Amino acid sequence: MPPSSALLARALADHRAGRLTAAEAGYRQVLASQPTDLVARHHLGLVLFAGGQQAAAWPLLQDSCTADAPADYFLNVAHLLSQAQGPEPAISLLRDGLRAHPGQAELSLRGAEILLALGRAGEAAELAAAASLAACPATVAHNLAVLLYRCGSDQAALAAVDRALHQAPTPPGLNLKAALLRRAGDCHGALTLVEQALALRPGDPESLRNRAALLRDLQQLPQALAASEQALQADRHSATAWNTCGTVLLDLRQLADAEFCFRQALAVDQNHPAAHFNLGLARLTLGDWHEGFAEYEWRTRQEGVASVYPDFGRPRWDGRPAPGQTLLLVAEQGHGDTLQFIRLARHLQGRVGRVVLLAQPALVRLLAPLPWLDAVLPLHGPDTPQADWVLPLLSLPAVLGLTPEKLPQLAAQPPFLTISTVDREFWQKRLAALPRPRVGLVWAGDPRPNDPASNRIDARRSLHFSQLQPLLAAHPQIAFVSLQKGSACAQLPAAGGLADWSDEFTDFARTAALVEQLDLIISVDTAIAHLAGALARPTWILSRFDACWRWLDQRSDSPWYPQMRLFHQAQSGEWAPVLAQVSKELERWRQDDRDPASGNPQGAS
Repeated sequence: MPPSSALLARALADHRAGRLTAAEAGYRQVLASQPTDLVARHHLGLVLFAGGQQAAAWPLLQDSCTADAPADYFLNVAHLLSQAQGPEPAISLLRDGLRAHPGQAELSLRGAEILLALGRAGEAAELAAAASLAACPATVAHNLAVLLYRCGSDQAALAAVDRALHQAPTPPGLNLKAALLRRAGDCHGALTLVEQALALRPGDPESLRNRAALLRDLQQLPQALAASEQALQADRHSATAWNTCGTVLLDLRQLADAEFCFRQALAVDQNHPAAHFNLGLARLTLGDWHEGFAEYEWRTRQEGVASVYPDFGRPRWDGRPAPGQTLLLVAEQGHGDTLQFIRLARHLQGRVGRVVLLAQPALVRLLAPLPWLDAVLPLHGPDTPQADWVLPLLSLPAVLGLTPEKLPQLAAQPPFLTISTVDREFWQKRLAALPRPRVGLVWAGDPRPNDPASNRIDARRSLHFSQLQPLLAAHPQIAFVSLQKGSACAQLPAAGGLADWSDEFTDFARTAALVEQLDLIISVDTAIAHLAGALARPTWILSRFDACWRWLDQRSDSPWYPQMRLFHQAQSGEWAPVLAQVSKELERWRQDDRDPASGNPQGAS
């Protein structure tokens, strides 16, 4: 009889060649003389499992995963466990493997993949980040980087992709690093990497799509449109390419063409979340709120936003009558979104027993008195209130079937916010010496530096205070009051030409009391505009060229706020003509024979 080593070598060769019957016989021969042979036990288990003999296979497979076993054994058995018994036993075995092989990248990767599929992103990121990159093959390092990117662990992802690129620069690796830089706000650096990827592989569809998206981020819209058309030429069956082209056209206000692109994307992939969401934006802008809000619901399915829409362990409310039951409304996105859409909760009276709102802390005191809310609690508080149903606030329009025509009957009409006597008297004392008319100013939004996508939008909607100084100088008879909060307050010169009590804005209730005392508010598209609108104060919005969908398409009025006027950019980034028009209208408003507080000068539309 040949020695055991020769028998084992022959059995392994039979196994590799697919001769499973011969391999099984060979492994059994080895084990007959050496019952504890780890290699023979493991591979016999694999053969038996493949032949449907799982009951006989499991003891062999599990016994082969000892502290001395190679990492591959843990991977093999974990794979079979996940198929036969589910993810938890597989994760447990992989953790055993990592205790035997600390930092083993492939074990970390496989375990992290399973955890991510279970929605346990934090555990997945922790497991993947523990992988040792020192001896990690390029392909494994790249896959680790992809997984870490999906988990939001960008620093660990960057280390992993740098390891992969150091070994073998590839277009996928360069594009992944570009995605990480883009998410960090470095669009110029990301574009450089994408161009490197195109130099390695000209016409690469992924690189072309990413170049288009980055040029859009950099507001180089004509170049972005050309790049997106190149990406479509490279792959017309890419839903992402169609969607990217659509977003560029949306920014260019070519709404019909944008809508066509989004529908083409959905023809390729009917479950493409971003295309659905962007189609919703296009339809909402065009005034089709029925389809628009239905498609807007896809916002919750987009990559990386799941944590923004927790279900709190409750079922999602679908609009069915729920007498005696509690609905938990959850604020989302910005303060302005909450102020705009909370009016729809009025229609819930009689449809559910109680309505509890989880709101941004700065809004709690302002919204608490609303008669259609039974309780207002801060988001991310220590305790989640008891409730039968949950619903993100901006899903109310879809659930209620909101259209522009139904808005008056479904929503509370401005003014629907109330001001406390204490807050009102607080500002009356400070404003006593300030002559009328009094005009409030907001020139910048929240930059959100940790949210690159929001940061890019904010850069387009915001001005620098210096751009407003000619407006102030042209109207010395007007008492301008700053309503600005945040870092933009630092732009005010020592002699800014306007009253500034921003240090006193402790919350929106306090700010609302000041807004109430003003004759007119001029604001960029930010929360203060919605606050003023909800208080029925005359409000003029300085609107960026790619205006938010809520202002519809090139309208100067708003169905949401009867006292509001919009002044739109005619060209992206050009504020001077807008401010010139505002200055002209401001003079007409000031000289109007009627009460300046009307905010609607003679002849103004």
